[in-house]
Amino acid sequence: MGLMAPSLPAPRLRLYFNNGSSCMATVNFSVPDDVKAEFDKIFGGQNKSAVIANLMRKAVADAKMRKRRVDIFRTLTQRRSERPSLSDVQIRASRTTGRP
Repeated sequence: MGLMAPSLPAPRLRLYFNNGSSCMATVNFSVPDDVKAEFDKIFGGQNKSAVIANLMRKAVADAKMRKRRVDIFRTLTQRRSERPSLSDVQIRASRTTGRP
């Protein structure tokens, strides 16, 4: 993806979302010209508002999943640190106890 010159304004894109309910939001954001051109090329025959809404839903779901993974990792590592630590000798002994 190319960089835009700081002095050039990015194109404005106005999207209207209708998720089947009576509530509808208007979202305005700027995108680089090359991104808009590629988006128009790929999704030209589709309802672009629906495509963007689906991409936003996926982004929200992905962010929630990332947060859930971080929370689970923190919980597991916290539990690990709460266990009593064993010395190397104790660990080796536990691995060999009961083995031929």
